[in-house]
Amino acid sequence: MSMFNKKNWWFVGMLAVSPVFAGAQELTFKSLAVDVAELLGDVVGFLVVLMIVAFMWGMVRFVKARADGNDKQLDEGKKMITWSLLGIFVAVSIWGILGFLVDSVFPAGAVNDATPHPTNLLSP
Repeated sequence: MSMFNKKNWWFVGMLAVSPVFAGAQELTFKSLAVDVAELLGDVVGFLVVLMIVAFMWGMVRFVKARADGNDKQLDEGKKMITWSLLGIFVAVSIWGILGFLVDSVFPAGAVNDATPHPTNLLSP
């Protein structure tokens, strides 16, 4: 018998919505949209950090290959720098689009401060 039968999926589904019940909050479109926006904001923030680390690693590889005169590793370092900069640009763009969508769906002041909005980076 399969480990994932209907009873197990029901249990997984209940666990997925249990924070709603535990927090005694009403599940509305607004609360769901804010939760999804917060989750996406955290994921995008993590991706930005990951791309910055990849950029730094590419710089280290590039400088080391330049000092050694290794053309193959020099090209690999250039590729890593290029792709990480592109990744940073895409992640920050997604963050901005997400902030725009949250602002356009909900009027100013209707969403808490935890939503992923680029201007929240500047607030203390």
